[in-house]
Amino acid sequence: ENCSRVDVYDVPLSPGTLSRRCPLFMATAKNYSAYDDATSRRLLCGDLSEETRLPRELLERFHAMWCERSRPFFAAVDETSTMSVGALAEVVRSLGVHSDLLCRSISRVIASGAEAVSFSAFVRGYAQLHSRTLREALPFAFAVFDLDGDGLLSPAEFQTVLEANLELKQLDPAAVRRVLAAPPSPDQQLRGLTRDQFRYFASLSSETVLATCGFLLHVSAFYVPLYPLGPEAEEEAEREAEEAAAAQKAAGGGGGGGADGPDA
Repeated sequence: ENCSRVDVYDVPLSPGTLSRRCPLFMATAKNYSAYDDATSRRLLCGDLSEETRLPRELLERFHAMWCERSRPFFAAVDETSTMSVGALAEVVRSLGVHSDLLCRSISRVIASGAEAVSFSAFVRGYAQLHSRTLREALPFAFAVFDLDGDGLLSPAEFQTVLEANLELKQLDPAAVRRVLAAPPSPDQQLRGLTRDQFRYFASLSSETVLATCGFLLHVSAFYVPLYPLGPEAEEEAEREAEEAAAAQKAAGGGGGGGADGPDA
């Protein structure tokens, strides 16, 4: 009953930051143990709701179920208020991911290589499985493909997880194989597929979106970009430039102009 007070939780990232990186690589820890159970639960669920954009009411319900070890999803939570990676894989399976390989890899990524997950790690993983856009989903999807965690996708890793996704979504692999038939660059042959190359491939067509993100629960709602996604660093630099320009305009635009606001 004191699970909210004995666990240590990570400092939440902003939703924008969360959507631009895999949320499982967190920094400093935040401890709610100075508060009573009800307050620590509210603070924890509020922080996680802000971070993941999941409804606070849902997270409070999950937290109560986690602490009570409610069946069928949280019966495997142990006395340290953690769930083993194997038990987490079965929870992922219950969400409709009917592939041993994908369930194991998803739970590995959610656990960040640990043997068990806390409630906060479970919530972050649950949020990633509910990603709403392709850009938001791709860091997590890449990590699921990266079976050995070295930051590159070997041909064997890429093909193995790709085929598991195709089978999961009951897709004809012909369209994806036509894309894969293009000769890889020498750098790709030697080192493996980078995250930027994975982004590019995933954004080519509706078939490649499903082939790379098919295990995500809202993948059918992902749209295909007008142009394939470029390198993350370039996209981040463009975003920062736009934010800086907007801030500069706001700072210098207070004295003039009409009352209609920004241009349509």
